[in-house]
Amino acid sequence: HNTIKKPQAQGRRPICI
Repeated sequence: HNTIKKPQAQGRRPICI
């Protein structure tokens, strides 16, 4: 898993994938 933060649709929690 890469440490890239992408904002979700809601935009509350950034997910690291």
